[in-house]
Amino acid sequence: MWKDDIRVLNEDSETLSLLGLTSQQAKIYLILGQLEQASTAMLAHHAQIDRGQTYRVLSQLQEMGLIARIMTSPIEFRIISFKKGVKALFEAKRTELKEIENKAIQLCIKTKRSKPQSPDFEIEKLLFVPKTSSILSRVYKSIVDAQESIDGISTTERMMDPNLNVWEAATIKALKKGVKQRLLISATNSKENMNLDSIKNFVKFPSFNARITSETIAAPLAITDKKEAHIYISDTVNILSASVLMTTNRRLVQLCECHFNDLWKRAREY
Repeated sequence: MWKDDIRVLNEDSETLSLLGLTSQQAKIYLILGQLEQASTAMLAHHAQIDRGQTYRVLSQLQEMGLIARIMTSPIEFRIISFKKGVKALFEAKRTELKEIENKAIQLCIKTKRSKPQSPDFEIEKLLFVPKTSSILSRVYKSIVDAQESIDGISTTERMMDPNLNVWEAATIKALKKGVKQRLLISATNSKENMNLDSIKNFVKFPSFNARITSETIAAPLAITDKKEAHIYISDTVNILSASVLMTTNRRLVQLCECHFNDLWKRAREY
């Protein structure tokens, strides 16, 4: 008599599929594991697959060394060893993955050799930050993370903003590790007091340089490592109320750098 309590759990079938069996191969293999020995007709009945397809799947499993054919009448099949069968599938999958890993490594090596000067891909960003206190933390991180240079344009009014103490602390940290900083200050009024306390804290560092310009600044900005630019697009002096456009777009950063250098050449020493 045929058993009626044969069940195939989806998770078991999915496990065997991950090891390389098709869904039908996994289903019949699991059913045969419960029956121990069965004919094509019995397996087709429990798997609800037609006999012709069941027989083809059994032949495939036999070629894989997972089951054996028993020469009875009718012909029956049995699992050689379920534990050894699963282990063999696992080893075959591990070998396959190892081959894929080696091919991937070789592909990376070939790509590196063919394009030795190609830089790593980086996503260029353009980020608008509305007026918020998070601007201070972003400015602080940008300055502290700088490795080579910081170029900035500001005004005397903005330089006296009490909220810039965070900027001053970050700048001193950057200067201590040798980051070069050029600060361009716009003083359109000749009577403006240029004896700024924040500048006094910086001039003792050889990597700091400041200049004064009498030209009107359209928008204060900061450029770090020639890779990232912060453009302050608000008229407000208070940095906490400012809106900032931040970008790592290479062309926009170069445009800001050209604008800065042009003003820097015409400015006078502080």
